[in-house]
Amino acid sequence: MRGLTWRDAKGVVTANVAADKPDLDRLAWPLRRKPYDTYLGIPIVNMLSGRGCLYRCAFCSIAAWHHLCGGEPLRLRSAESVADEMGAL
Repeated sequence: MRGLTWRDAKGVVTANVAADKPDLDRLAWPLRRKPYDTYLGIPIVNMLSGRGCLYRCAFCSIAAWHHLCGGEPLRLRSAESVADEMGAL
């Protein structure tokens, strides 16, 4: 399976070929429970407009993951995709 890394019984780490990183605009929107959660009586939901990060902070696992797996460190959804999801909500 692409992207899978594991440690065997002897402690040896093995990593398969890196998994493809999909175009974020092509992913299905997340399923959300209804009614939505509320904050101060106002319905709220979480939305993600991107994945990853441009920075290489020493304490963060995202930078290490991108160093090992390669690819773009930051991927963003298009403004149209984000606006469509907001409109549907």
